[in-house]
Amino acid sequence: MLVLQIIESFGSGTLQVVSNLVHAAHARGWRTVVFHGLREETPENFPGLFPQGTQFIRLKTGRSINGIWDLSDAVRIAAYARKHKAALIHGHSSKGGALARAAGLASGKVALYTPHGFSFLTEKGPSRKKLTYWIEKGLGLLPSTIVCCSESEAMVARSFSRRVDVVPNFIDTHALAGLRQQGNEPGCDIVMAGRISEQKNAPLFMAAAARLPQYKFVWLGGPASALTEDTPANVEISGWVSRDTVLRRMSQAKIYLSTSRYEGMPIAMLEAQALGLPVVSTRVPGSTDVVIDRVNGRFADTADEMAETIEALLDDGDLRATYGRQAAEILDRKHNPHALTAQWMQIYETHARPS
Repeated sequence: MLVLQIIESFGSGTLQVVSNLVHAAHARGWRTVVFHGLREETPENFPGLFPQGTQFIRLKTGRSINGIWDLSDAVRIAAYARKHKAALIHGHSSKGGALARAAGLASGKVALYTPHGFSFLTEKGPSRKKLTYWIEKGLGLLPSTIVCCSESEAMVARSFSRRVDVVPNFIDTHALAGLRQQGNEPGCDIVMAGRISEQKNAPLFMAAAARLPQYKFVWLGGPASALTEDTPANVEISGWVSRDTVLRRMSQAKIYLSTSRYEGMPIAMLEAQALGLPVVSTRVPGSTDVVIDRVNGRFADTADEMAETIEALLDDGDLRATYGRQAAEILDRKHNPHALTAQWMQIYETHARPS
């Protein structure tokens, strides 16, 4: 069976999710071709994240809407699916989902779409928000299934589509066991990981840091050019670094902070919990499926609330350790990679149309 994975946002957590799916398919003897974009956060060694034999085809389009290149890629994917008798097409994030569904319609193949967070939840201006919402609603009319990575994301999807399923994101917790906090490694106090973007709400991160100048805040990600003269002196922006470096530095922190405006189900937050970190997060879709207030972390929606919550946790090592321990325990129970991988493969088998 041949599966086509379509992902323009080829980096960070979405890349990790696709890698997990391709490994799971490979274990069942299925072939995968990945149509992908290239971004500055795309690791140079990305083929090494996938099983041997995975084929990669570069998309011509990019993050922004471009009618000519978007149509060209959709036609190219549809032609490839027909010629090579693909069983299904799986698109990721907004652009990959649009290409997958258009190609599925043109080729007669089944299309799945995983949003990894709906962009219309954060678009600036009511007109832009309405446009992206109606694009999603229109694409939702095509014969495809939206497979969300959290229940809160699925609630949004059900507002414009009746074909919605849910499989929570997962990570390999055993691979992170050796990095779990030991308490004796020097590091930062507060950490966040990901692209500095409208979605991640870097201004809120900076505002919280400015209220706590005695503590070190580190943003693991980029672009590094986001560091300006207005950035608080206690903030470090690492720029794009390897995943191993992200995990190592995350393991040395005391608190994971998320200032996002929306999420699907953030992989970096799951990794932080696997490393035993308590999470302080905005109360937004995706994050509300991961954080249980006063059990494995806290919710805070303003810079003042974040500063107050972070300071209280940094002053109480026992509470911080309790939240961190419970975070890891809940993660092991709710995000079991074997069970969730089997759930994904069952969805693939149910929807596939082998030629």
